[in-house]
Amino acid sequence: MNYKGIRRYFFIVIIMIIVVEFVIFCIDYNYKKADTFKHTEIAGKKIASVIQTELAKCANTADLLEDLYNVYGDAFLNNYEITAAELVKNEIAIGSLYFAPAGIVEYAYPKKVLDTTLHFEPAKDKEQGPKARLAKDTRMTTIAGPHTLVQGGEGFIIRNPIYNGDEFVAFTIVVFDKTVFFNRVTEKLTEEVKKYNFAIWKDYDPTALVDDDGYIIRSTQEEIEKKVVYDFETVNDVWHVVVEPVTGFSPLADMKSNFASYMTSAVVLFLITILCFRKVAQARFEKSQIVAKEEKAFNAVHEAIRSGQWGVYFNEKDEIIDCHWSDTFRHMLGYNDENDFPNVLESWSDCLYPEDKLRSLNEFWETVRDHTGKKIYDNQKRMVLKNGECRWFRSAGRIVRRADGSAEAFYGVFIDIHELVTSRERLQESYEEQLRQDEELKKALEKADNANMAKSTFLFNMSHDIRTPMNAILGYVELLKNKGDNKEVRDDYIEKINMSGHFMLDLINNVLDMSRIESGEATLQEELFDTGEVVESLYTVFDKKIKDKNIKYTVHDSIVHRYIYFDKVKIEQIFMNILGNAIKYTPDGGSIDLLVSDEVTDEDGVVLIKSVVKDTGVGMSEEFLPHIFEQFTREKTVTESRIAGTGLGLGIVKKLVELMNGTINVESAVGVGTTVTVIIPHRIGEEIRPSESVEVKAKNGSISGKRILLAEDNEINVEIAKDILNEFGVTVEVASDGMICIEMLSNHEAGYYDLILMDVQMPNMDGVNATQEIRKLSDEGHSSITIVAMTANAFEEDQKRCLDAGMNDFLAKPIEIPKLVETLTKYLG
Repeated sequence: MNYKGIRRYFFIVIIMIIVVEFVIFCIDYNYKKADTFKHTEIAGKKIASVIQTELAKCANTADLLEDLYNVYGDAFLNNYEITAAELVKNEIAIGSLYFAPAGIVEYAYPKKVLDTTLHFEPAKDKEQGPKARLAKDTRMTTIAGPHTLVQGGEGFIIRNPIYNGDEFVAFTIVVFDKTVFFNRVTEKLTEEVKKYNFAIWKDYDPTALVDDDGYIIRSTQEEIEKKVVYDFETVNDVWHVVVEPVTGFSPLADMKSNFASYMTSAVVLFLITILCFRKVAQARFEKSQIVAKEEKAFNAVHEAIRSGQWGVYFNEKDEIIDCHWSDTFRHMLGYNDENDFPNVLESWSDCLYPEDKLRSLNEFWETVRDHTGKKIYDNQKRMVLKNGECRWFRSAGRIVRRADGSAEAFYGVFIDIHELVTSRERLQESYEEQLRQDEELKKALEKADNANMAKSTFLFNMSHDIRTPMNAILGYVELLKNKGDNKEVRDDYIEKINMSGHFMLDLINNVLDMSRIESGEATLQEELFDTGEVVESLYTVFDKKIKDKNIKYTVHDSIVHRYIYFDKVKIEQIFMNILGNAIKYTPDGGSIDLLVSDEVTDEDGVVLIKSVVKDTGVGMSEEFLPHIFEQFTREKTVTESRIAGTGLGLGIVKKLVELMNGTINVESAVGVGTTVTVIIPHRIGEEIRPSESVEVKAKNGSISGKRILLAEDNEINVEIAKDILNEFGVTVEVASDGMICIEMLSNHEAGYYDLILMDVQMPNMDGVNATQEIRKLSDEGHSSITIVAMTANAFEEDQKRCLDAGMNDFLAKPIEIPKLVETLTKYLG
């Protein structure tokens, strides 16, 4: 055996094996090193993407503060703490929110930081000043920091300047703690990405707090080689991230376990070759598995933050040559795969909401064609999902350009911001509702203040106007004591007392009438009357006043249809107020004209009665006329003239006219006079035949000899009622309360009393309860006796209460003799 040849062969084989092993080792080493760099770059992009997303949320919060201020102004500031709490409740990285009018902090959330930051002016601060002034000068949102925060700790500051035209209005400021932000970012990283150390730095910023290596954020205190660096834009700034595997860039540590296999495989070159090829194949398979796993993890990150990637590629003419949509983005829109949502621009543009489509496409192409690279693409729009649902998205992107400035590629992300936008809309609705409620409350307060002022004026006038006739009544009563033996003087005093009493009654009736009308309880009691009698009765009422003031009073009556249906009481009340005002405000020697005419309407059996009262009185100013029908109002010139009145008269007139579906118009001029025109529709009736009056019938004996039980506790009222009734031959017996009334009725046989006049308010038992007890009596002759209420409770609800209790009729105090006699004749005649 040629040992020398064998040794040579063995030596050659050993050399070959060593060479092959060395070549394989070098190839494997370089491959693993390249693979390490590739994965490190992917990790760096993922870290940058998460940081971009988190900073974008903070910047969006600053934008939202501006939107809320622009829409709601002071209402937003008054509810600042509530709104801020709503905005940050799900954003743990955001530490605090500030609003700085004119650049000075006046509002802060949470409230505990306000004490340390109130009146703080960032632009004048040594650290924060440069970036604050930059934001103000460029009108762009800036990020600064990390800085030492006024409230303690280190943090980043996002400032958004608000401008009204060229005028700087305020900063909206978002502050987030550096440590909390770092923790929020690391929470979003996958387990694979966490196998890498990273550090962040940015371009030269002498105010930012950095460590000894110039980093603003770092995941480890160990030294990191700047072999893999990735630059990314965020909030109008450029940040840099350096990434390094935890085990370093050398693959030797991973290759130690393979040395034994290299020595074993060296026995046979063929086997070594096979093993080498197998290792290369296995390495490639493992690489594809790792890449697929990393891609899946990257997509999971986008799913978690509701975002998707996209890329559009261009030729030198800015024409699209290729397009790519990530599956995550497709799934966000409800599509399954590329067949369902092809990689063409139209797939995206066709999903744009019609009202947002033109704006979104214009902004996309304007960004592409801006060869200066200054335009930033950041767009919010609505998109229509495959199922027809409409959702809000925010898209942001960055263009890679060629040397000539033309676009080479457009990379970006879509973020689902639907919940954020709908939250903003809910806040807007809440603010609008609050503003509406505030406006209603303001109007209610104004109305209440006006009502209180009017009622205070009314009470002042009422106090004066009631005291005036009361003083006259009491004064003339005292004079009657001393001069009662002179008939002429006595009659004059009695007439003046009577006039003063009627004036006081008119004041009280005005107040009661207005209350009934405003409560909606006033109703019309229409009967057939002769209009001529009403016109004549009005003159009779005011005859003495007209003569006393030497007023020329003229009636122009051209009515054809004299017999019509109307509520006589309310008609008289309307014209007594109007004529009363005309007489009151017309000076001595003046004139008053009453013009009455009618006009047939298209409606069968209905006529319009037009009444015009024209005087030469003091008149009213043009400024006061719009307020003439308001309650409790009187013009200053009138009140200065010391003319009595509550300011209710014309208010009552207008409401009564409107109750009758009529109209009223007032024309007036100071020093010239006033003209009041009233037009009311009435039903036409037949001629009324004259008949004997009720009072004449009564005096002729229709109620004479009757016995009446008067239930009344007031001795003066008793005396007046007895005197009136005795004149008509009526016997009157008195019960001072309801219990005595029942007892007196029961102690006599049925028919002894012909009728009961029942007061309502009495001690022991009132008139309503007494009536109910009488109707329960077992003797039908007693229980069916006629009962007429005679009470000072004059409202319609009081009348209804009496009638519901079983009374037959109702008379209001003070007693009107004709009405009393008419009622008694109705039941006793």
